[in-house]
Amino acid sequence: MKKFFILPIIFALLLLGAGCGKDSGTTETSPTPSDSLEEITSKAEKIQEMSCDLVVTSGEEPEYTAKMYMKGTRMRQEFELQGQKIVMLGDMATALYMYYPDKNTAIKTDLSESQDKTKNNPYEYIDESADSTTIIGHETIDNKKCVVTETKTGVGENLIIKKMWIWEKYDMPIKIVSTSGNQVTTTEYKNIEIGNQSDALFELPAGVQIIDMGALMQGNLDADALKTLEGLGQ
Repeated sequence: MKKFFILPIIFALLLLGAGCGKDSGTTETSPTPSDSLEEITSKAEKIQEMSCDLVVTSGEEPEYTAKMYMKGTRMRQEFELQGQKIVMLGDMATALYMYYPDKNTAIKTDLSESQDKTKNNPYEYIDESADSTTIIGHETIDNKKCVVTETKTGVGENLIIKKMWIWEKYDMPIKIVSTSGNQVTTTEYKNIEIGNQSDALFELPAGVQIIDMGALMQGNLDADALKTLEGLGQ
């Protein structure tokens, strides 16, 4: 379902840096012999709380935009789908909720035992590919110095090439371009603001009707819950 296209990864997953502002342009340099992803990682700071805008473009699909918030393993993502406001929020270590404010309803997905959790922040992109990543250059995007890396997985028709622009100060990708055949997907994190985020952002309001996705998959939802799902367009 397209509603779940959002978390690639986030959040998944997410994102990025201290200032907002217009893109100041991009400059390029060649990597130096002393460059290594391990060295960059060891010197970088780690972000625990932040907010940003997420922009995803992929082929002929409409541009996807969302407002994102992160606090530790907790995340919040606000977006619109077919004119309907939707909020994805929760804790990536336990459960996520797809919340429909206009319907006062949320769909719960249990992540506590999942072996394939959606990425909740850009650090995970680095962690999963560090052993097979090549540094191919340096660029500055929106006044953020980035090391540009490339990772290749698969062969032939299954070849996937992923380029990441990793903000050196925080060891965090702010742009990711994945290419598989003729399909190119670009994920960008913009208007990054680092700082404290309210706990309330990551919690459902009181009185929200919760529908458990696990119960749906097992066929254990009652008639009222199924009717509510139909009203959400599920």
